[in-house]
Amino acid sequence: MEFIFSEIAEELGKVWEKLGRNLLKKECAIQNINRDFDSVEEKAYQVLMKWKKEKGPEATIVSLMESLVHIGCTKVAESLLDCVDFSQFASHEMLSIDPFPKPLIVYNIDEDPQKFAIQKQLSKEKV
Repeated sequence: MEFIFSEIAEELGKVWEKLGRNLLKKECAIQNINRDFDSVEEKAYQVLMKWKKEKGPEATIVSLMESLVHIGCTKVAESLLDCVDFSQFASHEMLSIDPFPKPLIVYNIDEDPQKFAIQKQLSKEKV
């Protein structure tokens, strides 16, 4: 996941704090990251790494995508789709996906993770 984090960290830019609040739920953690690191890219990466460390197995690509869409970073969520080979994930990780707010990222899953496919459906409405 570290590779994926480094790929999207630059795209997050100044929304790293908003994502941090959504993922970490601790203002002190965000303040510490802000103080300890200089670039916004590194701050975004550190938020993602801290989230992964704290959540352990609950820190899934799907939950990250949900958070990105929730805070309005649909373009970053779409970039995340390009970084991930979803065939490497067990199907149980994908079965608990809730519908996303608009614009939508729609998932289709079969019991066989090799048949996992992703389709993007863009809404004309703004988030």
